[in-house]
Amino acid sequence: MSKYAIKYGHINYAFPDMIEENVDRRCDSIEPGITRKLGGPCIAFSHPALDECGYFDSRFLKFGHEHTEFTKRLVSAGYGGINRLEKDGQATDYFFVVRSDILFASVTSTGNDIDIANNARIWNEVVSKDGSLFRSPWSTLPQKIEFLAEQRQIAERYQFPFPFIQAPFDEVAYGTIFQDIEDTSLSPWRHFVAHGLSEGRNRLV
Repeated sequence: MSKYAIKYGHINYAFPDMIEENVDRRCDSIEPGITRKLGGPCIAFSHPALDECGYFDSRFLKFGHEHTEFTKRLVSAGYGGINRLEKDGQATDYFFVVRSDILFASVTSTGNDIDIANNARIWNEVVSKDGSLFRSPWSTLPQKIEFLAEQRQIAERYQFPFPFIQAPFDEVAYGTIFQDIEDTSLSPWRHFVAHGLSEGRNRLV
């Protein structure tokens, strides 16, 4: 899937029914399948696509619609699909899908109709009114703290470089993440300037 993502920026796994509707196409990197359907369990992205479009919208809760919304943003940016103007004047998204040797095991879904309905409401009332392509991985301070802490743990575990995040300094976030500074007489900002910057703590704010 990775080579397809590099070529198209974003690609979806082709399920059997998607392959059946693309009998005249190879569903590979040369000739991807084209469908209006989305599956969701297997997606690949390129770095440029993620740099431009960001992440799943964190305003969605639990299960339902989050993958569709993300994919439509990617297609709008020119990655992994086509936005076609139909004869009736309506624009329709068509998505690129490819075959893969990946095998899926059947499991019981954790989603339910209530979660799907709640996310549909969030999409209609909130997300659909946001015309921007990029989404941050957080929309609230607790989400930001949780996300960055998880990323740092992964980076340390696998010895990946954790990037410096270019963002305004957030005193509340800094003080919440680094609670040891409460034992000093310094404000979060003064602690950051005097100690945090040289200690690499800037990577979490």
